[in-house]
Amino acid sequence: MIVYIESIFIQELALQQEQHETCDRIIQYCEERQIKLVFPSFCIAETLDTLGRRKQERTTFLRELERDLTQLKRSIDYQETIDAITNIKYVLSRSIENDLPRLENTIDRIARTAETIPFDIGLFTGSSLYRELFNKPQDRIIYHCVLKHLDQVPQETEKCFITRDKDFDDPDLKDNLEKMNCRLFFDFNDSLKYIESRIR
Repeated sequence: MIVYIESIFIQELALQQEQHETCDRIIQYCEERQIKLVFPSFCIAETLDTLGRRKQERTTFLRELERDLTQLKRSIDYQETIDAITNIKYVLSRSIENDLPRLENTIDRIARTAETIPFDIGLFTGSSLYRELFNKPQDRIIYHCVLKHLDQVPQETEKCFITRDKDFDDPDLKDNLEKMNCRLFFDFNDSLKYIESRIR
């Protein structure tokens, strides 16, 4: 069985968001060679870029917050509020320090067992076929990469594509995948149930 994942799956696992344990179990099935995990190599750059921009935004926010707090500390009226904000500063600072190394470790773990779909200029230009169906060019690139890989896989092989990105929630996109015997899931927990029902 082939399971396609994309950038949101990687972020969910790396940043330990609400369904990260489910994502971890799916990775374990790949490590145990019960499923084959496939993702476009483009997702690595996209995920790193997303986190890099988030780090920059938080760093800028913290710098501005620190400047404003310096002013507020002069007033006794705001001391309790400043203590609460200091906790927020701590959380944001930790996220800046920890998120990127965690993401890099997650990418390394996935890449060791999964197959990556190489990205080239042909995949980029080919993705323009789906320009009208997606709000973001990144999503149409990922979709096109998955379709091109599906072209090389026997029809009878069971496959599924997991994403939480609602840009993929389009009847035509879903129909294209189903014609290739590939189910589309928008919930990691639902996808895990399906995977386990097929491999047991």
